[in-house]
Amino acid sequence: MTYLLGLFRNLSIKYKIALIVLVTSGTALIIAGASLVTFDVRSYKSALVSDLSVKADIIAANSTAALAFEDYDSAKQTLNGLLHEYRILVAYLLSAEGLTFATYSRADVHEQHRKPVLREEGFFFADDFLAVRRPIYFDGEVLGHIYIEADLGGVSERVQNFVATVMAISGATLFVIMILTSRLQRFISTPLLGLADLAKQISRDRDYSGEL
Repeated sequence: MTYLLGLFRNLSIKYKIALIVLVTSGTALIIAGASLVTFDVRSYKSALVSDLSVKADIIAANSTAALAFEDYDSAKQTLNGLLHEYRILVAYLLSAEGLTFATYSRADVHEQHRKPVLREEGFFFADDFLAVRRPIYFDGEVLGHIYIEADLGGVSERVQNFVATVMAISGATLFVIMILTSRLQRFISTPLLGLADLAKQISRDRDYSGEL
């Protein structure tokens, strides 16, 4: 750190001004970019929870009769409606006691290795999936639950794309700032250099009549 400060002190006023502007602007851009990425991820996750909850509620509504009359084939057919939802990993239709009534799993997922991680209504974010559990009501009583897990692979891809975009914009912004700084800094550095030369002249000649 001391070495860097020494290098900074040895720079000319012109380069000091340029470095200060670039460091300040770069820090502000990093903070702004990180804030945008964080906000985007949180908003996206909130949208995922809302979307998955809606899907769960639709399945719950369509599964009420199947649970009430113990129609396993109808329950299985309802869950198979998730076949075209590529992000859905597994889905469980559970009885009021928590017993598995019907299941669905994506072709590349072995459902026997995945058990519901939520024991009550709500949602849960794991490293690679989102889980949602919603109740199924019949005549005001809880008839069972629908449990769904969705792949979070899209979140990682979205973050990478967003970070790349932010970095590209920040780089372009710093480039423009660097050009503007090099063009405009003479309006600051020239008077300062003139003042420094005048101070040296006064100190050397003891002549206080000089002007900028």
